[in-house]
Amino acid sequence: MKDGDFRNQSGGSLNRVITNYYDGDPTRLLGGPQGPIRLTDYGSITNGKTGQVLAYNDAPYSTLIPGIERYHAFARANLRINDDTQAYAEYLYGFSRANLTFAAPLTVSSTLRAWNNQKQALDTINNKLPVGHPNNPGTTPLDFTATLFDLGKRLKTDEVTLHRVLSGIKGTAFGWDWDASLGYSQSSLEETVQNFVNRYEYEKVLKDGSYNFADQSKNSEEVRNRLRLSTLRPAKSSLITADISASSPELFELPAGSVGFATGAQFRQEKMDSRTSDAVLSGTELRPAINIIDGERKVSAVFAELNIPVIKDLNVNLAARADHYSDFGNAFSPKASARYQAADWLLLRGSASRGFRAPSLPEITKSSAVSYGAVVDPRDPIAPTKSRGVTNIIAANKDLQPERSDNFNLGFVLSPTNDSSIGLDYYNIKQSGLIGTQSGADIIANESRDPGKIVRDDKGRISTLYRQYSNMGDRETSGIDLDLRQRFNSKDYGSLKLGSQISHVLRFAEPLSTGEPLTDGAGSNQFGSIPKWRAVSDATWEIGAWSTTLTWNYVGGYDQAFASDTDTAKYVDPFNTFDLTASWKLAKDTTLTAKVINLSNTRPPWDSSTDFFDHTQADPRGRFASAKLTYKF
Repeated sequence: MKDGDFRNQSGGSLNRVITNYYDGDPTRLLGGPQGPIRLTDYGSITNGKTGQVLAYNDAPYSTLIPGIERYHAFARANLRINDDTQAYAEYLYGFSRANLTFAAPLTVSSTLRAWNNQKQALDTINNKLPVGHPNNPGTTPLDFTATLFDLGKRLKTDEVTLHRVLSGIKGTAFGWDWDASLGYSQSSLEETVQNFVNRYEYEKVLKDGSYNFADQSKNSEEVRNRLRLSTLRPAKSSLITADISASSPELFELPAGSVGFATGAQFRQEKMDSRTSDAVLSGTELRPAINIIDGERKVSAVFAELNIPVIKDLNVNLAARADHYSDFGNAFSPKASARYQAADWLLLRGSASRGFRAPSLPEITKSSAVSYGAVVDPRDPIAPTKSRGVTNIIAANKDLQPERSDNFNLGFVLSPTNDSSIGLDYYNIKQSGLIGTQSGADIIANESRDPGKIVRDDKGRISTLYRQYSNMGDRETSGIDLDLRQRFNSKDYGSLKLGSQISHVLRFAEPLSTGEPLTDGAGSNQFGSIPKWRAVSDATWEIGAWSTTLTWNYVGGYDQAFASDTDTAKYVDPFNTFDLTASWKLAKDTTLTAKVINLSNTRPPWDSSTDFFDHTQADPRGRFASAKLTYKF
């Protein structure tokens, strides 16, 4: 991907970012090649265009997999109070640090913004070369676009610290098992960024002409350091929980056996305080990303469960949970399931339930978010077929309701022998009130109906999209899961276990936009890539102290819902990889394990709707080897 040249692929093009030009016209060059910027044929980037532009490959400025350090510690203590009661306490500590390249150096243009905390909005910064500036050959202020490569790529470091304390007491009394506990957990984030740009220093150097955009090698290190900005963004979340539960495996007797019962209650308080940096609040940082969340809520719940032996070999499970949220109200979730051992070789099973997903605190509480993405705008005057970077301003919605779902499952397991089984399950899920924001494509398509959601610059190009969380609509999902197992045992050659888990999506339907009927996206990338077929198969050979597993991962192909006019391949190919794991038991408590992922170093299939491949379907690492030594105390 580091090359970014996909012209040899169907529908592919030269992935380059055009920069350093005057007055919205990429062919009016600001300076010449410098740093990674190269003189490039305009038509090789955007079909139908002519002339020369200055452009660079942005692939090296994206981190696919950040470097991560992780440290964890766990301790547990038990105190036996008497034969039937014991107290316990747990402590968990976690720390992680991730380092990544956040983005290419900042590009300044007519859509340059800074945060105005008083108005809770973005202010557009005047980005014109003044008369007399060394890069302005004219007699009037001049719009321009340029990338500040000499400041360096923008870097990010995230440090997360977790503390969790849990204490409780549990025991048995009068045929009941009971447990009561209190818990507190806290997670804190410190996000540091480097090589961002100081808005006020930028305005100064733009005005006095001390920064050369056309030939950045002439800039002094003193000017560069004035422009560079490093910031710290803190965030913290906490959770307080109180739980009590009791269960009895023999509540009372029926002719077919004992009825089991469990019940309990829970209270929790959730808090989230995600702030932005002082540089953003003061309007100092150019093109800021913001995720301000300040909210809390209280949740209480009660639940109960019955396990009923109706007749011999037929068990019915009935369960229900009632929740109360301080921000949106109540939710009730019942479930009924049955398990029938029809014969020694046949198990029948099924379930029906209702569920919900509560709106998250960023979605329903006081929050502000500014992020950056890309859209294709058919009315763009410069590149109507190419992705363009835009600013997304996202607002919470205090009137959100939870997502609801009706779930149904039915299946069976065949066991012809003690060493083989065939399991088949059908699932059907209907969701309503899905929480989300309107897609960029939908907002653009309906601009005439709701023009306030789009802000365009004076050239007619989209600069900002306004979005708000809402209960968008419904989704229907159904499919089949197949599980196959077989084991072969040999006195001389050990055992061989074969297994395969195969999934087939029958339907995945959503509305294309709010208020429209459902459209089935299974087997396409209409709603994100959803292959109809997916499978994981493995073969494990165990002999003596050795265990070896070969795994075959299969991801089916899918239709290209967003193929371009030049894309002759309307289908994304299936993807196969093989992993190999070998374990050697060195001693009773010590095991050495080696693993190779993607043995053949297979590349993901080409998907012209993305820059290269869909990262939700494939791992970009290629062949990857690891080793692990495990010792059990």
